[in-house]
Amino acid sequence: MKLIRPLFFCCCLLLAGHLSSQDLHWTLYNFSPLTLNPGFTGAYEGSFRVGGIFRDQAPNVTSARGLDDLDERSNLRSLSNVYFPSYNFYIDAPLIRGFRKQDWVGVGGTFYSDQAGDVALGLTYVYGSVAYHLALDKKAKTVLTLGVQGGTGSRGVNEAGKALLESDIRMNFQSPTSSFNAGSSTFFDLNTGLLLRSKVNKKTDLNVGMNFRHLVTTNYALQGDLRLPLTFVIHSQLDTELNDKWSLAPTVMLQNAGNATETQLQGMLGYLFNEEKAVTLNFGLGYRVGDAGQFLLGMEYGAFRAAASFDLTLSGLNQINNSVGGFELGVSYIGRIYKDPPIKPVLFCPRF
Repeated sequence: MKLIRPLFFCCCLLLAGHLSSQDLHWTLYNFSPLTLNPGFTGAYEGSFRVGGIFRDQAPNVTSARGLDDLDERSNLRSLSNVYFPSYNFYIDAPLIRGFRKQDWVGVGGTFYSDQAGDVALGLTYVYGSVAYHLALDKKAKTVLTLGVQGGTGSRGVNEAGKALLESDIRMNFQSPTSSFNAGSSTFFDLNTGLLLRSKVNKKTDLNVGMNFRHLVTTNYALQGDLRLPLTFVIHSQLDTELNDKWSLAPTVMLQNAGNATETQLQGMLGYLFNEEKAVTLNFGLGYRVGDAGQFLLGMEYGAFRAAASFDLTLSGLNQINNSVGGFELGVSYIGRIYKDPPIKPVLFCPRF
């Protein structure tokens, strides 16, 4: 009975891909815009954008937690370092003008990788995306965007030799067997998204969007047949200036895959620390419904943005991870390339 709690936790996390919960999962989801919604591809003012995000999920978990017997702890050494890192990199740009001078087309690419547990159950996506931004007025204050994203995904076990099977457990936790072979899979994936962005007034911006992931039903099982469930994401963010120094940015994100639903509510306050150098300090709180509280901290320095988050587990899993749910770090940079304007020569005709 002493083994039930740690083994149950590890089994749940190692089977996360089978439960479709190993899919894209961020607290700082706005720092992964191309996975949040392909409609964000090229949706900014600038020449190009690069960024990335890293997440360390449940860093305080060890599968031997809660065992009273030291011998049992040592026998579980092959399961004692549970590790769940995820990271994402992206680059995108508003590349060309659309059919009208106030429209434009954005292109981009993103790479996502996730790893779970001692056996390093990995999930990797490589996407390319394109988005058409349709201005609903001449000054492009309100823009409707359709984005499409396609690429390949792969799943596999990188450390099969560290797997602890039922036969190992029955043999009093001897060395992990090397006969475990989970196989691997590669599949095609297709996503699409709609995004509406509007400058409500001089001090307020709003965006609302929907993203549909896994439109193509493909088999992603390591063995047998397992289909990616259709996942849809709804998100919204409001940015408003409260006064000359303070700003507020409430956000909401809901995603659903089959019977699983995740809802996140966040609010960020910004303080303009240095107007001349465009330095803004951001801090706030969030809540993943039924799971964790979130502490958010960030900074903006000109075209550079950075943020960090910490998840405080509030669900029953806090008995396993000591309430340490996860840590994230995100960065982004918008580059601007200016062209010298053409100057027509002026000839002066002197008078005599």
